[in-house]
Amino acid sequence: MIIKSGILFHDGIPLTAKDVSFTIGLIQNPDLKSSLRGNWSGVTTEIINDTELNIILDEPYTPFIENFTLGILPKHIWGELPIEQITFSQKNTEPIGSGPFFIKKIVRDDTGLITNYLLDRFSKNQTPANLDQIEIKFYQNEDSIVKAFNAKEIFSTTYLPPDFLQTIKTNPKYHIIEVPIPRVFAIFFNQNHSPSLRDIGVRQALAVAINKDDLVNTALIGFGIPISSPVPLNQNKLESESTENKIALGTTTVGEAIAILKENGWNRNTGGLWEKRINKE
Repeated sequence: MIIKSGILFHDGIPLTAKDVSFTIGLIQNPDLKSSLRGNWSGVTTEIINDTELNIILDEPYTPFIENFTLGILPKHIWGELPIEQITFSQKNTEPIGSGPFFIKKIVRDDTGLITNYLLDRFSKNQTPANLDQIEIKFYQNEDSIVKAFNAKEIFSTTYLPPDFLQTIKTNPKYHIIEVPIPRVFAIFFNQNHSPSLRDIGVRQALAVAINKDDLVNTALIGFGIPISSPVPLNQNKLESESTENKIALGTTTVGEAIAILKENGWNRNTGGLWEKRINKE
């Protein structure tokens, strides 16, 4: 790997191969418990000079290049901290990086919580950004962000409560951009605690009995897309052969759920409950 010469951190210190190696080492440290640790397992680094280093894998792996979309931490700031203090350090809320914007001002409330970041354009490393400044505001709850929106204190937001969105959806003054995000609402069954849920027939019956369209319309005011997989739409995924029957979207009838239960050996007792003996239970 060759680092562009002349790259600076926002405090003016050059970014070198030592910073890259240090960042990877932190990710690999089990005491830090980084969510990225698995991506860098078995990887070693070898510093050649200030702008060059080797990154060595145990075996060839083409998709590994995606791991390089990684922010680099300045070793001269973070290297002085014991590993157990890194997660709780105030440096996390006053970051110094090497990107197109740097933090010019931090605003805190009376309790010390950050309410605003004011970012200025940093033009020493690359072609300057088109924006001179970005202000990021944080809100503690939905009511406060709706109040700020109505008061025209914010120009854009990636979140507003679904019920509030419904009231402004047809208002020509506002422009709503609907983009699927990698967020999934799902029910996960603990089969270890319920013999019934270990039965595939029960899970298939539940799948066809639950009307996902109604859930989206009721809980999300229509701002959602029913799916039949834990992988969000437009996300890459690997597929393997499945021995389970796939349940089609839109198939949401109680009658079909009952038929599935009967096909899998379930019977309704006199009390209206469904029964089946599973492993003598």
